[in-house]
Amino acid sequence: MRTRILALALCLAALSAPAAAQEGSYELAFCAQPSSYPMSDRQHGGFDVEIAEILADELGATATFTWTRFDDVGIRDTLHAGLCDVAVGVAEGVANLMTTVPYLNAAYAFVTRAEDGITVESLDDPQLRELRIGTYQAALPTVALRNRGILANVTEYAAVVRPTGVDPHSPILDGLEAGEVDVAIVYGPYAAARAAKSDTELSVAPLTPEVDVGPSLLQLSRILTIGVRPHDEALRDALNRALAARWDDVAAVLDAYGVPRFQVFRPIQTDEQTGTTKVGVVFPASTLAALPNGPVGDDARLGVLVAENAVTRRAGSQAPFLVLSAHAPTVESAVRAARRLVHVDGVNAIVGGYDDVEARALAAVAAELDVPFFNVGSGDDGLRSTACYPTTIHVAPSTAMMVRASLATVAADATQVFAVIEGAHRAEALTPYVERLVSEVGAALVGAAAVEPGQFVYFPLLQEIAAAGADAVLLVMSSDSQEALMSQASAVLPDVTLVGVSPIAGQSRPYLERFRQVTPGGDVPPRVVAWDPAVGSVLNDTFPSRTGEPMEPAAWATYAAIVLALEAAQADALGSVEELAAFLRDPGHGLDVGKDEAVTFREDGQMTQELYVVQADPEARWGRTAAARTAIASVVQVLPASLTADAALQAPAACEAP
Repeated sequence: MRTRILALALCLAALSAPAAAQEGSYELAFCAQPSSYPMSDRQHGGFDVEIAEILADELGATATFTWTRFDDVGIRDTLHAGLCDVAVGVAEGVANLMTTVPYLNAAYAFVTRAEDGITVESLDDPQLRELRIGTYQAALPTVALRNRGILANVTEYAAVVRPTGVDPHSPILDGLEAGEVDVAIVYGPYAAARAAKSDTELSVAPLTPEVDVGPSLLQLSRILTIGVRPHDEALRDALNRALAARWDDVAAVLDAYGVPRFQVFRPIQTDEQTGTTKVGVVFPASTLAALPNGPVGDDARLGVLVAENAVTRRAGSQAPFLVLSAHAPTVESAVRAARRLVHVDGVNAIVGGYDDVEARALAAVAAELDVPFFNVGSGDDGLRSTACYPTTIHVAPSTAMMVRASLATVAADATQVFAVIEGAHRAEALTPYVERLVSEVGAALVGAAAVEPGQFVYFPLLQEIAAAGADAVLLVMSSDSQEALMSQASAVLPDVTLVGVSPIAGQSRPYLERFRQVTPGGDVPPRVVAWDPAVGSVLNDTFPSRTGEPMEPAAWATYAAIVLALEAAQADALGSVEELAAFLRDPGHGLDVGKDEAVTFREDGQMTQELYVVQADPEARWGRTAAARTAIASVVQVLPASLTADAALQAPAACEAP
């Protein structure tokens, strides 16, 4: 068993290694308890570790391990944070995890010295009123004994604290071996492990009844499952299939460790329908770790739900079309999920990429595995290189498209424009393009500045903009950075129009509300978006009734990608990247993704589409309902696809990281 390789190093190695070396290999990242033998232990393994390796073998993966405690904090900081994806040996519903079918119903155990010849049948055995009993200070068996009035002959042993954690089991078993008690009642796996290594021959038998019906209803066993993040349905289903296929091997491991247990029924192994088309959606979502990309992933997940409804209506009697959801809150976990979806589930396409870094990573994996990838969140123009990312299809408009639309409409009345572009690499590529577009609208570019991602203080830059005499500032920045700059600009640039160019993630209603809050009087200049809840569309009418939320741009983009994949599948054009590209580029197909105009695709895989100019209402008030949030802004102009159809930057000479 090897320790877990750093996920980022694995991601970078995977993207740079030859395709042949990576074929058929991917990482299945497990969380495991570092000092909880015989379940799992960093030095000695354990049956949960062996079961993890069996499941990884069945799924054609390499098992890696991140060591953590299986409490709410440990699970939050590892599995929910994306450091690992699977936890073997958790109860149903613990730490907000989604779980598989049970693989173990571990019993508490009666433990006696073999030389004493004591056999205890159940908690109702009359012997227990005479024998000296050792057990926990506070546990279900203790309560069951008290319910029966068995008190005077019971010794409740205090737990001891060791460097590896709290140990409530050893003191009880030490007392048994020392002759202080005649029978110990201990959690079965620990009892079996002690019996296997003890110099004193110990007898271990399951404690019965399994469910104690008395003054209180007590489950005197622990039903254990395998946990994954909520909404990570594809991984949960794959693990259920692996359990069904390797059930005998799992049972053999538990037998080898002598784990006393009650029966758990073998999962049913079902065969998949032939001819099924599968699309895997890799998205972040909110977890206990509270990562910043959770909200955009929550929107995406709702887009998946509505798309599944559309698939059911449109598919009819054709071959099944399945949407597989994979919840991946980090770039590294997204890469693992994408590889797993291809290798295990055989998906025909991947949907994802809710920020630039994640989109590039998934695009690289898709190119390596020769699978179509629908980029639904990144406007990164470098990602539009067909030489670097030949299998990527772009639902999200590119930054070049958004800049052209913003300058041609929102900033049409400006005469002196200053461009602020986040990231030196992007600024170098984008500034000449911005200068040309500014000239086309009859204005002058009076300055351009590159700012560092995550920069917080902008006052020196704002003074430079004021000195340049700009009457409009083009902000090609992340939405968080735009918010920080806007909050400082009112004091220095009170009469200057701030034209924000946001990626899909930053076009949502919550971001618009944040922009209103940092703008004097809430008077935010119009903004160009790929989708808006106020767009006049049947889709916007039906989405809230299904989800209770307005349809945000990330939800729409995810929905659009799934519907496009469905239309391609119905035309038998999802069998290869080449067939899909030809299908999407054919203007005769009339591809419908909820906009008034049918969308088309360029040679570089970019979808050309209507865009919308949205104006916030400074008088509207934020509310809890979908209708109230939609009402804080309106669509004041629909921009035809022809406006930005040819907006593209020159492809980079080399495939570089963002």
